[in-house]
Amino acid sequence: MAKHILFGLNNSSDRKFENAILNIYTQELGKEFTYDSEYYLQGINKNLSDNHYDLLILREDLEGIANPVTVEFMDKITDKHPQLRIILIIENEHEKDNYVKRLFNLGIYDILYKEDAAIEEIVELIETPRSKMKAKIYLDIDEIQDLSRENNLEEMPDEELEQILLHLNQATQDTISEIFDEINRQYNDKQMLFLFTLLPLEVIKMLSETGNSNFEKLHKKWMIIEGKYNHIDDEEKETTTKEKIKTKVVTKVEKQYIHSIPKDYNKIAAFIGNRKVGTTTIVDLVANEFSRKGKKVVVLDLTKSKTLFYSKCWGNESITEEEKRGLSLLNKGIKHPIIVNENYTLYTQIGNGLEDFDFFNSIEQIRYDNDIILIDMDFNSRYEWLKYGVTALYLVQDLNIMDILETKEHLKKILSAGVNGKKIHLIANKVVKCKVKPEDIIHSFKEPIPYLEFDSKANYLSINSEVLKVGFDENFYKELLTSYMYVDEKLKLTDGIKEQIQNICNDIYPMDKTEKGKGFLNLGRVFKFGK
Repeated sequence: MAKHILFGLNNSSDRKFENAILNIYTQELGKEFTYDSEYYLQGINKNLSDNHYDLLILREDLEGIANPVTVEFMDKITDKHPQLRIILIIENEHEKDNYVKRLFNLGIYDILYKEDAAIEEIVELIETPRSKMKAKIYLDIDEIQDLSRENNLEEMPDEELEQILLHLNQATQDTISEIFDEINRQYNDKQMLFLFTLLPLEVIKMLSETGNSNFEKLHKKWMIIEGKYNHIDDEEKETTTKEKIKTKVVTKVEKQYIHSIPKDYNKIAAFIGNRKVGTTTIVDLVANEFSRKGKKVVVLDLTKSKTLFYSKCWGNESITEEEKRGLSLLNKGIKHPIIVNENYTLYTQIGNGLEDFDFFNSIEQIRYDNDIILIDMDFNSRYEWLKYGVTALYLVQDLNIMDILETKEHLKKILSAGVNGKKIHLIANKVVKCKVKPEDIIHSFKEPIPYLEFDSKANYLSINSEVLKVGFDENFYKELLTSYMYVDEKLKLTDGIKEQIQNICNDIYPMDKTEKGKGFLNLGRVFKFGK
């Protein structure tokens, strides 16, 4: 079968270089290939997403020296298109520098220095890709420190690992791809690569037949770590799956919180933020919206201030002592929630009694009876709850830039505790028209804050780039204060606030898609392993 190639060689539309390569390829080998040409990096990305190519031939200076092809750009391409082979023509000045080493560690072995980029050399690489050893010789990087197990694998807790392996082993061809995607969403790349060292042959074979992009990306990285990657084609894939994979005996723990995965598995979302940014208000609005749509929602109030309890129960003399001790009783398997409405229940704890609070046991008691679990937390909450107990973490922050530095310090501690940055989403609350925009807030979290932080690695945080917004509305704020003061006063939402709360709800539990039968995992609301 003829190869299909995407060229990114120059900004000229006459295709003389592409046609010259094709002519030599035909004359020397008696073969042909089909091709497309692109002249900008954005176009390269779009073409690769829209069409299938066997090979990308790209010049580092496609858009000129001022905008060279970066390692980050190539990393994204190799992640999205793990089976794509790449010939990259680079500047001679890169010889032996870190740029070449980082490309090599991405598995890009067909690198040509510009001085060697004759048509004949390109034709030879089209037909015969370099092995890892030949790439080392050509690039003169024998001293490079390859990707290693020590630097790129991070163990998972045994009790979680046992459940993951159990469910992958029990998966069918129809469900395994969705299961793998959900696992990938809950764990970082190093943990996923550790999982690869334990996957049975049958599971790898089944996943390789699904075409799952997350699996292919991680499988390629794992092969590089193992020193087995060599532009994997179908034949090599088959050989790889037949190789014996290291196994590990997982010690069973005495107490397990995670059991079978039910069909009505829950999404568990935590909300966290500094005081007075509106975290509890957001939790309550989201819970009310879910309940209005007929979803069973339960809220755990784990904050020190217990604002949600007081706002809901102000003046209500019928609240029992059991309801005030709902969380400690829940640990014992006794359910005494505060009934906010027929679909919305609240567990809280007034006073002492949470010294030995078992978060995971509490979740286990309620997750099968509810569609969504929302957790109101503060920065004093234990980080293992965020790491292992929730599927999504919503960081609420207003536009007050004077508080950003304090919030960012908390965020650093959360990430350093091992919480996966992929699960952290920003909710910009009380948004008004001013010079400070919600995008500035997320930018200040992801990069050093201008004038307040140094340009160091520690001040670049990896969290989700998505920003959900809730505007400040004067009439809504008045209604909110009134609802706190007067018993049974119903809070009325403006159309704008209602739509923004619905956006948050759909991010947690895509109700609109679910009700139309689209984009929903039949495994349950969201598949998770105590993370």
